[in-house]
Amino acid sequence: MPPIFIVGCGHSGTSILLRILGAHSRIHAIRQESSLAMAKGPLRMLRQFDMEAGRHGKLRWVEKTPSHIHHIETLLSLRDGALILLIIRDGRDVAWSIKEREGDVGKGIERWIKDNAAGERFWTHPQVHVLRYEDLVSQPELTIANVTTFLGEPFEPAMLDYHQEQRSFYSSNPEQPPRRSGEFHCQFRNWQINQPLFDGRKRWKLLNAAENLEIKKKAGEMLSRYGYGNESDW
Repeated sequence: MPPIFIVGCGHSGTSILLRILGAHSRIHAIRQESSLAMAKGPLRMLRQFDMEAGRHGKLRWVEKTPSHIHHIETLLSLRDGALILLIIRDGRDVAWSIKEREGDVGKGIERWIKDNAAGERFWTHPQVHVLRYEDLVSQPELTIANVTTFLGEPFEPAMLDYHQEQRSFYSSNPEQPPRRSGEFHCQFRNWQINQPLFDGRKRWKLLNAAENLEIKKKAGEMLSRYGYGNESDW
């Protein structure tokens, strides 16, 4: 079966999308970010993932490395029929999330610009499906049903109950850490993917006026073109 790759700017919902798809009866989630497209011996890694899926009784697998958004062409060339899920999120919320982790809203919006610009030319590619984080959290059943249709798989409602079975993707510690950054980042990510799907929209409103102005100066046009950040929305 063709492999599935999840790409997108980090902090856009790639991990939760992986978690949901991994709850499908036929799809195995590769838990580590493999950076497959940049690795030596990618075909060997593909075979390893095939065997891993088989050991878990699954027919195919899904892998996510957000930075693969810069290597979509390579991913498509690795195996016939490879499919890409490209997730987009409001750049202001991405910038807020990166600031929470790294303390720099400017760095966050610059990463959003760079990563999403790299993926734009593939939006209409027949082997690429674009979805929005905002649709995932506001209309999860419809959004995931559209994803599974693209993948050629049946929609299974139990996918949205993924959190009922705990998984360890980033850390062996399932507890919520005292903060999301620094040495607790991996534990936070692991805790987060074991929570029910939650609505993380409009977190950017927690930013101060100077931070929002910086975002607007750097990405206002691109945000508007993506359907975010119209004048009435700031």
